[in-house]
Amino acid sequence: MNSLPFRRGRVVPTLAAIALASTVLFVSAACRHGRAPSPRAYSGHGPNPDLAKVLAVYPSVADTPLEDCRLCHAHITRPMPVNACDGCHALPEEGGGRTSLNPFGAAYLDRGRSEEALRVLAKEDSDGDGVPDGREIAAGSFPGEAEVVPGLPPAPFRVVGPVDLGALPRHGQFLLVNTHKRKDSYSTYEGWKVADLVEFFGAKDYAGVTVYSWDGHRKDFSREWVERRYPDGTFDPPPDTPECPSWVRFPDPAPGGLKPGDPIPDPLYLILAHRRDGAPLDPFVAVPGKGKQGEGPFRLIAPQRVPCPADQPEKESRPECPRPFDPSLDHNSGICTRGVVAIQFHPLPPGTVEPDWFAEGKRLLAEGKIMVFGNIAPGRRP
Repeated sequence: MNSLPFRRGRVVPTLAAIALASTVLFVSAACRHGRAPSPRAYSGHGPNPDLAKVLAVYPSVADTPLEDCRLCHAHITRPMPVNACDGCHALPEEGGGRTSLNPFGAAYLDRGRSEEALRVLAKEDSDGDGVPDGREIAAGSFPGEAEVVPGLPPAPFRVVGPVDLGALPRHGQFLLVNTHKRKDSYSTYEGWKVADLVEFFGAKDYAGVTVYSWDGHRKDFSREWVERRYPDGTFDPPPDTPECPSWVRFPDPAPGGLKPGDPIPDPLYLILAHRRDGAPLDPFVAVPGKGKQGEGPFRLIAPQRVPCPADQPEKESRPECPRPFDPSLDHNSGICTRGVVAIQFHPLPPGTVEPDWFAEGKRLLAEGKIMVFGNIAPGRRP
């Protein structure tokens, strides 16, 4: 078995949606630790006031798996788990913030969401697993997950790169990646069907997968959407005029001589892409002052589930131009995870915890590799 740090627990929680706390507490905790506390779950959420309180009481939590939304938030769907990030984003449809809380998060909320609440909970056992919350946190274990206690071994995992996956058939597909805020694009992505990874890693009895980015972004896919063929697409870029310049990028000429309005002949699947339009994907990096750029070395490509044309970017939409932004359309870019460093097959084997893919994320990204873990065949190596 590869020797790596491990993340204790299922795919669960963040303090990110229990939110608003005192500015004084937030600033003082941030200064104490030399940086603003931000959930590992997704750096785009920025500083988090509840995490500031956790770090004030438990400084050792900094830069560990517990500095994450999953500390207080849980999956809300079975049998295919929904990660804590998507669980919180679904709250308007699920009935309010408390719906997403695990037992520890609910107890923290009930006791006032304060540093004192955390000190009181240190002696309690929120998840009923026989280990007090304070002991679990000190040991790096999640206090809101009854099936997770200190000392459990990591689930089976493999670290692989393109060479290791070379025995698998490659798949290429030309498709629309429709965004909310940026320019849309038609591109040919090439890589491996996620469904082909199932047999390769011996994950035949899985319920679904979660795909993780280096920056903490994560997306879930049920077994159905891993294995099925997605609806066919159409090559349908908008007209490009001086009054309304096109916001859609595509190769000219398009593959196979496609013309606007032509159906795209490529069968579409969920794929782990490694190349775009014949070239390796640009590395996914955070550029100060410019945000996150690039896509690779690996990007998860999820075709539209409900095919639709590209609409204008949300913040640049002009009603006098064709296809103004429409929030009801399938903007599949948001689930096409960039900078993929890990894929989990659900469920984890009983009595195991997640390997700490996040701690290894930058190294995996730099080496062009991914960690595959969870319900995979023990001992199977690429």
